[in-house]
Amino acid sequence: MILHKYYQIHRETYLIRTVHEAEQSYALVYEKGQQLYVQNKPLKIIDAACQAIGTSFQTSAERSRQILGNKLKVPIIVGYEEQNPFIMFPVYSPKSNHNIWITYNAIINVTNHKKKITITFKDGTDIDLPILMSSFNNQYVSSAMLYRYIEENLRQFNLIK
Repeated sequence: MILHKYYQIHRETYLIRTVHEAEQSYALVYEKGQQLYVQNKPLKIIDAACQAIGTSFQTSAERSRQILGNKLKVPIIVGYEEQNPFIMFPVYSPKSNHNIWITYNAIINVTNHKKKITITFKDGTDIDLPILMSSFNNQYVSSAMLYRYIEENLRQFNLIK
């Protein structure tokens, strides 16, 4: 296993989860065509992405709560891709060691299998996750609402067409 010291979220980042090996916790990042092990925990990678756009995880989560209502597991903006918000959402509590961060913009299909789901990403990669479809749907809809809100505000100020 090659362990990377840093990871910067980009448009081909699909999912970030925690893995435990030899009493250590690492981030396992799924991106287009590959998986990478990163020395940092997922929340630290998310916070670094927020800092790269001039905010923090805490501030970004609070802004999402203001927009969406006071939810516990809010999606957050971790960057912009061609003037569109790049959004990731947590499956569980962001501070949980079991949490999985999924990129809203990278999903093309979701299949329900009772107690798990299969997510298909833009490059055709399928990943099985141990979550209920109803829980996933709640997070996905919140992400869509955040995306729409940001998109409309950017359009209102003629920042996008």
